[in-house]
Amino acid sequence: METSITKIHHHLDRILKYLNPLLPLANCHMVEFFTENHWDKLLPKNLIQTIDKWDLNYAVEKFWTYASEPTNSDNCELRKWIHKAQSHNLKVNNDYCISIEDLEQHLECLGGCVPPEIKITEFMTSKKSYEVQKMSRLVASLYNATSSTHCMEAGGGRGHLLVALTLGYNIPSLTVDCDDKALKNAAQRVKIIQKQWKAIAKKITNGNEEFLTDNRHCNIHRFATSFITNKTNVANVMKDAFPEHCDKDYKILLTGLHTCGNLGPDSLRIFSSQTSTTGLFNVPCCYHLLTEKVDVDLFDVFQRDYGCETSEHGFPLSEYLRGGILGTTGECDESLSVPTPRCLVK
Repeated sequence: METSITKIHHHLDRILKYLNPLLPLANCHMVEFFTENHWDKLLPKNLIQTIDKWDLNYAVEKFWTYASEPTNSDNCELRKWIHKAQSHNLKVNNDYCISIEDLEQHLECLGGCVPPEIKITEFMTSKKSYEVQKMSRLVASLYNATSSTHCMEAGGGRGHLLVALTLGYNIPSLTVDCDDKALKNAAQRVKIIQKQWKAIAKKITNGNEEFLTDNRHCNIHRFATSFITNKTNVANVMKDAFPEHCDKDYKILLTGLHTCGNLGPDSLRIFSSQTSTTGLFNVPCCYHLLTEKVDVDLFDVFQRDYGCETSEHGFPLSEYLRGGILGTTGECDESLSVPTPRCLVK
C-alpha cells in the first residue's frame, strides 16, 4: 500500500509541475481568449508558429491524428504538445486506474455477477443512452457484490440511469435532485417508459440484441427533492422514500452520472463517513464548478440558495494536495467533460 501511495504522490508531483504553468490557459474563458489575445500570450511561440501556417480544417485533422496515435514520432510541435499532455494521464499507471474488463473481473471476485447490458432506444439522447447502457450493468453488479438493499442516485435529474436499474435489473432505487420540477417531469417520463418498455428496451448478450419479455413495475423507482451535501443523511432520505422497508437496515449503493461540482467530492465524503453506504459508483462531470478556498466570496451562490452552506470545499480532497489551487470556478459543460468512474466498496 505504501508503495502505491508513493507512486501516486510522484505522479501528482509530475502533473502539478506540468499543469501549474498552464493554469492561466486552462482557466481562461472563450470571450477572454479573443479580447485578451490569449492566443499570443498563453501559448508557446513554437506551437503558435506551427499552427499559424495551417488552415483550420487541416489543424483539426492533425490534432485528432496525433491524439489517436501515441506512438507517432513526427517532430511536429503540435504532436509534442499533445503527447506531453497524454503522458500525464492517470491511465498510464494501471495500479490505480483499471480497464472496464478488469473492473468486471474484480466485481465477479466480490460476488457480483455482471449481467447483460440493457439498451434503451427512446426518451434519451444517443450519448445518454450509451452511458446508461454501459454504466447500469456495472452498478447492478456492484449492488449485488455489496449486498445492498437500495440504490441512490445523487443529482439524478431525469432519472435516466435508474430507469435501467429498476426496469432492467429490478433494483429498488431513488433519484435525488434539488430541482423539484425536473423530478416531477421525470416521474411522468418513467411511467411512459414503463408502458413502452417491451418495445424500446433490449438485452444485449454476446453482441446479440433481443427485446425484453419481462413485465416490470416502476413503483421501485422513486424520487426525492434534496440538495445533497456531505452532511446529508442518506439513510434518512431513503427511509422517507421507502418507508415500507424501515423494518430492516438500509444498505445503500450511492451512484451518480455526471455529478457536477461539489456533488462528486461530497458523494465520496458521504461514502467514507456514513455506515449505511455499502458502495459508491460515481462518474463525475467537468471540474469547473468545484469550489476551492479561493472561492470564499463566490462560495457557491447556487448552494446558498438552498440554505446548504458548508465549510467543505470540492478541491482538494487529498491532504497531499492541501493548499493547491486550480482556479476552477466557471460554467459547467457536460459535453466537454472526460469522466473517470470511481467504484468503491466497504
